Amino acid sequence: MKSKLMIPALLAAVAFSTGAIAHDNDRGWHSYRHHHHYPQMPPPPVFMPRYAYPPPPPVVYREPIIYRQPVVYSAPPVYYPPAPVYYGPPARYGYHRHGGDRDVGRALGAVAGGVIGNQIGQGHLGPTVLGAVVGGIVGGEIAR
Repeated sequence: MKSKLMIPALLAAVAFSTGAIAHDNDRGWHSYRHHHHYPQMPPPPVFMPRYAYPPPPPVVYREPIIYRQPVVYSAPPVYYPPAPVYYGPPARYGYHRHGGDRDVGRALGAVAGGVIGNQIGQGHLGPTVLGAVVGGIVGGEIAR
């Protein structure tokens, strides 16, 4: 029963309190202004013009001036296809690789060098790596 009356009571409180909040738009100066009487200032004097100006001249509307380009009829332009341009073969700098022959040579040389280094070093890591590096260099140079 108590919860059924809470919602209408809350709505009524909100509805009646909004007017009190909206009324105070002068930030407290309302009471100060009405309880202190200041001397009344006389109304400002009304000045009459000393000169009578003539009415403005009538506005004359003219037709707008339109500037147009003269129309010239001539033959349509003829467009020709560009002449074929033939270029020579590109310049070669250094060596030209064909199908990765040098990479295959390096790989086979590295494997062979690693096997030989492993046999000479009796299974130690240092001679095996050194043999693989030297074998890769020699295999790449032979494939070139």
